[in-house]
Amino acid sequence: MHLESEVSDLLKSELNAFKFPVKLVYKFKTNDSSESIPFKVLFIVPKRYLKKAFKRNLIRRRMKEAFRLNQEIISKSIPQNTTVLLALIYVSKDEVSFKHIQDSIVYLLKQIDLNEGNYS
Repeated sequence: MHLESEVSDLLKSELNAFKFPVKLVYKFKTNDSSESIPFKVLFIVPKRYLKKAFKRNLIRRRMKEAFRLNQEIISKSIPQNTTVLLALIYVSKDEVSFKHIQDSIVYLLKQIDLNEGNYS
């Protein structure tokens, strides 16, 4: 996800879920038939929580891998001509293991209600 308007709209969304140490913010977007991307993901690890860049990069890599391994949880059930915009935000001040991050992401992906009906 690289459009500033998409990112700002997503972060203003009221659809969210939380399981320590990851917060999920998501939004549904209807798209033209020319674009068939089921979801767009944004991984955020704030400098406020982890000061060192190598720690932020490590956590971001763990989040990306956890999402990659479990993306089929939502990819199977997304309706045609719909894109789900996802922001996974790390909210811990401590470095957390991959297993803990993966458990949180799996839980959050299962919390997404694709029948929510809030399409824009």
